[in-house]
Amino acid sequence: MIYLLILLPIIAANVVYWYFRKNKKLNLGDEDRGVLYLMLLTVPTILTVITIFTMDHTIRYSKISDTEYWSFYYSKIRHLDRWNEYIHRTCTRMIRDSRGNTRTETYDCSYVEYHPERWILVDNGGNEIYTSKEYFDSIKTLWNTKPIFVDMHRNYYTVDGDAQEYYWDQLGQHLITYSLEMPYINKIKGTQTAFRLRDVSKEEAKLLGLFDYPGISGPNMYEQEQNPILGFNPGKEVIKKFTNFNAREGSRKKIRVFVLVFKEGQGPEIAEEQKNYWQGGNKNELVICVGIDKSTHEVKWADCFSWQDDITLDTRCKLFLQSQKKLDLDRLHWFLRENIGLWKKKDFRDFDYLEPELDSDDDNTIIMVVLCILLVSTCAQVGTFWYYTKKDEKDQSQSIL
Repeated sequence: MIYLLILLPIIAANVVYWYFRKNKKLNLGDEDRGVLYLMLLTVPTILTVITIFTMDHTIRYSKISDTEYWSFYYSKIRHLDRWNEYIHRTCTRMIRDSRGNTRTETYDCSYVEYHPERWILVDNGGNEIYTSKEYFDSIKTLWNTKPIFVDMHRNYYTVDGDAQEYYWDQLGQHLITYSLEMPYINKIKGTQTAFRLRDVSKEEAKLLGLFDYPGISGPNMYEQEQNPILGFNPGKEVIKKFTNFNAREGSRKKIRVFVLVFKEGQGPEIAEEQKNYWQGGNKNELVICVGIDKSTHEVKWADCFSWQDDITLDTRCKLFLQSQKKLDLDRLHWFLRENIGLWKKKDFRDFDYLEPELDSDDDNTIIMVVLCILLVSTCAQVGTFWYYTKKDEKDQSQSIL
């Protein structure tokens, strides 16, 4: 519908033209004037087309752009020895003889390149992150595993540099994880009516006591993590088990677990509001909501949501929590590990048929921009035609004289 706005500059230009032609006897018979008129007609039209097309696609893309969270863990660390290599190179230069003649001369400009020591963290996805010697040594001490020699097969000059690798010791308390924000296309986000997800504002979410996605932070740049448990503190050890679970199973099974604990007397309907606020969660998320008594931590209700087609894991998790008299997140962690085979991440390519929808505010924004272009172009047209009208009147008066 908004593409009908393309007609506005065409209509406006012709209205202005016919007004001046009929009332002011404007003459566009001159070739230069005819070209100018075409420019005043086509330029605003082209600008309108580009503006509408760009804003339409930009707004639609912004509606389906989303962020999900992924965790990784360092599976090994690698130390690279210093080494050097001889770089063979031939260069050219211009030289001038005593007579002032110039000629091109080639010469050997080979050199030795030195490569310093490197300390590298390697995560379970194969990503390499350079780090400092101090942080490297702290992990080496923590894991306390024997180095594995790696022959780098360098084409070295005088110093042969190889590598030593140290692998994670398989102890959960020694696993070092980190989380990242990853952009992706979420077509559900731009088509709320398709799945009847109510739009919940930040202000309403605060009043209802809903949770925002937690931020990512950590003691240093290599251990930036996201707390997977909100509204309840089960202790560092249990939180560590969940972050380890998200890192290990996240790469293997494409899952990320959030546990949201409500302690303010909300009923199970708050889980549906949380689902609306998070727009159903991201495609890799299993969101576990549980309501407990604030003082006794007695489980009052539980619910889960995800985008799985088969919700067996969601249902079993809900029943497992409801069977607990007192909330025990350590047992929940072991339940998830034992039942991870039930998780089947939804393939969001199933939603490729959905198209993001523009709401009335989006349409009004585009209309306002187009009207601004129309106003400027119409002023330019009126000013130009007025100028030529006055010029013709002046020329006629001079010819009479």
